[in-house]
Amino acid sequence: MAIQTYTIKKMKTFLEDTYCIPDYQRDYEWTENEVSDFWDDLESVVSGEEERHFFGQIVVHNAKEGKKYIIDGQQRTLTSMILVRALQSCYRNLADETAATDVSLHDDSAYMVRDLSRYYLGEVDKGLEHAHLVLSGADNEYFAQSVLLGAPAQKKVRKKKSWERMRFAYWYFANELEKKMGDAAANARFAVLEKYRDALLEKFDVMYMEATELEEAFTIFEALNTRGRELETADLIKTFVFRRASNPEKAQKKWDEMLRNLDNEDTTQYIRYFWNASHPMARKKELYRKVIGTLKEDAVGIQSFVETLAAFSVCYHDMASAETFQYFTNKDVVAHLKVLKVLKAKTFYPVLLAMCRKGTFSDKAIAAVLDALESYTFRNATICGRTANATEKLLANVALRIFKGELTEASAITSEIRAKMAEDDAFKEAFLQWAGKKSAKELIRYILRKINRRLEEEKGGNHELNLDNDDVHIEHIMPEDAKKWKGISKDDHDKYLWRLGNLTLLGAGTNCGISNNPYAEKRDEYRTKSKIQLTIDVAEKYKHWGIREIEDRQSMLCKYALQIWK
Repeated sequence: MAIQTYTIKKMKTFLEDTYCIPDYQRDYEWTENEVSDFWDDLESVVSGEEERHFFGQIVVHNAKEGKKYIIDGQQRTLTSMILVRALQSCYRNLADETAATDVSLHDDSAYMVRDLSRYYLGEVDKGLEHAHLVLSGADNEYFAQSVLLGAPAQKKVRKKKSWERMRFAYWYFANELEKKMGDAAANARFAVLEKYRDALLEKFDVMYMEATELEEAFTIFEALNTRGRELETADLIKTFVFRRASNPEKAQKKWDEMLRNLDNEDTTQYIRYFWNASHPMARKKELYRKVIGTLKEDAVGIQSFVETLAAFSVCYHDMASAETFQYFTNKDVVAHLKVLKVLKAKTFYPVLLAMCRKGTFSDKAIAAVLDALESYTFRNATICGRTANATEKLLANVALRIFKGELTEASAITSEIRAKMAEDDAFKEAFLQWAGKKSAKELIRYILRKINRRLEEEKGGNHELNLDNDDVHIEHIMPEDAKKWKGISKDDHDKYLWRLGNLTLLGAGTNCGISNNPYAEKRDEYRTKSKIQLTIDVAEKYKHWGIREIEDRQSMLCKYALQIWK
């Protein structure tokens, strides 16, 4: 029989063994989003919100040569090791600090340093072969030398993305632990470390599956990662609702109505955003537990839950699809929803769901809030590249306060949102370097349209660009064909081609065949044929076109951006 082991293990037991990452596995990929989610899970156990935490499955191939290769669970395992190493560093600092002042606490801290190496990290100081986790290729040297044997550098690592992610994860955990310990007495800080150590090692569980044949290990992995797993939470909630609702037949009809309204939108995602509009934020993996834990045996409450889900599924569909609108009819609201779709924004869904469920906000109020959300998303995510985690927590909290009746005016809601927008200096610095790409043409059109509208207003015009993308085209002022641009290197062409300063718009009436001509040949076309002020201004201001002009124009566009996305 190829399946050798199938059991639930504590992290403590799992990490005591030695594992390898096969060469064909992907590099370490966890970014701030996943690392902070991991930390939040740990916090939920430390705080007592969760008694235990299921950390997912681990699939291992126990090879004939005696090595154990992780087929599924590499990212979780490596991140856990990095957390253990951050804990060990904190214990070591405490041992050094108390060496001359508190012998007992020094000995306890030093013991924990040795214990974490001996049982979980491996005694790497005796040689890399003693590590409990061996990564593939060059990642192993960085992990062993820079993480296990010493603290990684504070500065970003630019040589390899996986190295930078390991460095970031280490310092994220180390800094969070330091924050939790604060300036308390040494024995109190030791107690904090013990809480986090015990939470990870004693109260985090994994489903551990081990196979002696590689094919069998991959079969298990594929079975656990089949398409459609994201719907399982919705299916579990559906089963719970149908069994416990006060009127199961009506609940079934309302559930079917919800599915029809959603029309291929992810059901689990909808339920999660709907839940976060009226309850403390639940992440996807804890949604089922939160729902059943709150509703419990309340048959009437469960019935109301599914009926309300059905009622606002049309609202959600309008937000998520932003193509056909049934729930929202106000033109300003619809326009903002279309833009937020272009900006790939989703974290605002609970805010709008909460406002709609309250039923006390006018279309004008909803449009004002969406306007603030548009600026927030553009500044923080599109331009500054800030992660969605902080945004999701902020907006889920705003939604909950709306639902509770604490935020009753649009001005109060927008104030909460605008207070967390990227500062002007950060926005300006990022905007000056911002470049689009071929796959983001709709976003580029949005930015250039908004700036063109401001230019039109300055000149007293009221020309509105047609929103049909077939009628307005993105124009590269420096041609896409590098051969048509004399004196430009390939590196500079690649760097500046999609910079916003090098992009403008051409209407359908302008000869788009000029796009690959040198600037001297198309300048007159810009000035005499174009009706778009943004493009006319290029011809009027610049006699020549090069890198300096691109940077100068991007600086000009930035001044307008600071006015538009306030």
